[in-house]
Amino acid sequence: MIVALHGWSFDSSVWKRAELRVELPGHGASPFFSTTVVGLAQELSSFLPKTPVHLVGWSLGATVAAVFAALYLERVERLSLVAPTPKFCGLSQPLPVVRRFLKRLKRDFRGSTLYFRSLCSKAELPLPKVEPEKGRAILEDFALNDFSPYFEKVRADTEIFVGEEDSITGLEGAFKAF
Repeated sequence: MIVALHGWSFDSSVWKRAELRVELPGHGASPFFSTTVVGLAQELSSFLPKTPVHLVGWSLGATVAAVFAALYLERVERLSLVAPTPKFCGLSQPLPVVRRFLKRLKRDFRGSTLYFRSLCSKAELPLPKVEPEKGRAILEDFALNDFSPYFEKVRADTEIFVGEEDSITGLEGAFKAF
C-alpha cells in the first residue's frame, strides 16, 4: 500500500495516485491532533495498516515519513522522499530566515502562506483550509528541531528526489538526510 504525506501549506490533493493520502494536522480535514513531527509519527501508528507500507512524503511530510520509519522499522517497506531534510535550520535554511518567516506568519498567515507556496510550486493549486495555530505549530517544530537521530535509524529502502533549483530544501538539505 502506498501512503502519501504532503508538504506544509498544501493538502493531500497533490498526490493523485496514492492509495491512502494523509492530511497533516491543521491542514484540510486532518484527523490528527499532534503538532509535532514525532507526535504525528506516533499518532500515525494507529492510523496506518499494520502491514508494511510504502511511504511517500514531500518536505514536512517526508520528515514525518522518515521519523515514522525510524520508530516503526517493521512497518515500512519503502520510502520515497521528495525534498526531505532532517534539520531544516542549518542544512536547508539559515535560522534568521526561518525566524523571520515564522514571525511574518504570525502577523499575516494567509499572505505568508501564499508567498511560501509561490516559492514551492509554480502551479496554481487552490489554497487548502489551514488552521493558523496548528499550521504554525507543526511548521515551527519541523523547522527548529533536528531529526537527524531518527533519519540515522531508518532501515527501509529509500529514494530521495529533490530539484536542482529547490530554494527551500536545497540539494544539501535533502542529501544530507541519509
